[in-house]
Amino acid sequence: MKPLLSLAVTFFIFSFTAFPQWTEIGNLSGLAPYPRICVVDSNIVWAAGGHGTSPKVYRTVDGGLHWVSIPTTGLPCWLMAIAAKDSSTAFVADGGAATFGGNAKLFKTTNAGLNWTIIDSTGGTAGFYNDIQFSKSNPDFGIATSDPANGGGEPYTLNKTTDGGVTWEKTNPPGVPNSYGYYYTAYAIDPQFYGFGCYNISTDKLTSYTTSDGGNTWYLGDLSVSILGADIVFNDDKQHGIMVGYEWPNIMVTSNGGFNWVTVNTGTDINGFATASWVSNTSVVFVCAYLSSTNKRIIRSDDNGLTWQQQDAPVLPIQEMDNIRYDDAIYAYAISNNGRILKSIQSITVVPVELTSFTA
Repeated sequence: MKPLLSLAVTFFIFSFTAFPQWTEIGNLSGLAPYPRICVVDSNIVWAAGGHGTSPKVYRTVDGGLHWVSIPTTGLPCWLMAIAAKDSSTAFVADGGAATFGGNAKLFKTTNAGLNWTIIDSTGGTAGFYNDIQFSKSNPDFGIATSDPANGGGEPYTLNKTTDGGVTWEKTNPPGVPNSYGYYYTAYAIDPQFYGFGCYNISTDKLTSYTTSDGGNTWYLGDLSVSILGADIVFNDDKQHGIMVGYEWPNIMVTSNGGFNWVTVNTGTDINGFATASWVSNTSVVFVCAYLSSTNKRIIRSDDNGLTWQQQDAPVLPIQEMDNIRYDDAIYAYAISNNGRILKSIQSITVVPVELTSFTA
């Protein structure tokens, strides 16, 4: 009889899903054309949007099994941003008067929409709140960003909080000639490092506009991307970031806090409007997009945006995604432009497992 031979083989498996899948978990009405989504924890997720005469806000507290419509009495109809802290406290902001802005407002509720109060209004004829973002690693810090209240080139409106949204300070980053802010593009790491996308109406390009000293000074990134749906996100290390736009399959990456950006080819077939979401305290970042020749409309990078892998996403087109991290688990949610919700639970790391098999 032949002796048994031992063959040790090392496999790599994901702690949660070996082949990440996105599953549709909801279909929320009235959020088009620019729905927003905010993930508070693995179970609490808020969404907002609406245009015309009916603002819409929704919330789930059980991971998407059930969604409830949140009262919106007193809110304007052009909701362009949402951020939330728990199941009761949320912030929304509008685009001002119609599409072109004017006296845009930032609102807060602490009782799940039973009452909404105004935190601030931009005044002027061009105020337009583009985004509200709280830091994932420093959750008491957040910003809400608006276009210049008095038109391109004038100072911006930026509200910031360091106590989780209890109080807000209104600041005015210096204006940039021919430039406005751009929706979806705010990033907030800590009270020193934050910023937003700066859109030049002459070149039709977007670049980063960043402070690394708490707003005392601001700097523009050296390169830019075509817009028509763009986003800028940063790693918590405040050095690595990505900028996505309408130049597929290329994106921009930075490794020095947004001073310099270089082009990276994602090697994927996604296209159209795109937004991004970074996983806190990791080198993992996602991008979701409108279009793909297959169902693979979400891509993931595990090395700060240098290389990418596509993932199946059954909903088209995808407007935005957000995530929360718990240890090695990523709870990610995405929303389509017509309010369909996707969910995925993924692993941050690949765990080597050594298995031993025997053959005679």
